[in-house]
Amino acid sequence: MKWIVITLPDFIEDESTYINQLFKAGIDLLHLRKPESNIEECKQLIQEIDEKWHKKIVVHDHFELCQEFHLHGIHLNRRNHEIPEGFQGSISQSCHSFKEVEQALQTISPKNKDEKSAILKPACHYVFLSPIFDSISKKGYKHSFSNKDLEEAGINGIINERVVALGGVTPEYIPQLRAWNFGGAAFLGDIWNRRTDANWAKYLTGIKKKLASGNAQNTLNSSNIW
Repeated sequence: MKWIVITLPDFIEDESTYINQLFKAGIDLLHLRKPESNIEECKQLIQEIDEKWHKKIVVHDHFELCQEFHLHGIHLNRRNHEIPEGFQGSISQSCHSFKEVEQALQTISPKNKDEKSAILKPACHYVFLSPIFDSISKKGYKHSFSNKDLEEAGINGIINERVVALGGVTPEYIPQLRAWNFGGAAFLGDIWNRRTDANWAKYLTGIKKKLASGNAQNTLNSSNIW
């Protein structure tokens, strides 16, 4: 399973140091999400991150930084939903329903032979589906799907290797996410809340091991109440 970490919305002290540590621990991608930032603030943070990790950074804002720093890609969201003309990098998107997942991952063909493919929205390489569990970073933001709904979506292939779980994700939930057929897990609140813990390195190592291998286990026992 893919391991993705999303930054906190506000800038924090020593943020680039923590990000470098996350990459060293083995995260696959870092999503740089700073909704209230200006481009210079984001540029400064990227410059402070070891250059060898730039190819694993995805931006949610200021898409022009992707080309300037040779980043991995862009993430479409409600603030920024237009793909820059001629963009060739990775494209991902936030989804909050199974229908949105299906629409984001499907390949869109021209309606007629004269239609230019450049104006068509390409299929996303992967998407976030949220909230899967009760959010840690957004208090009161509850999960949107029942266990039964997620089980069926996994069986039907709606949830697949290109769908990443977001919302309240902790290491303990990884076997459950694998049982639902998710291709990855996106960490936010849990991972940043622990950044000053003495055992943070051990905690990160544990996540990497759980994502790399392990059994799928539906701990919710087909409950439709959850």
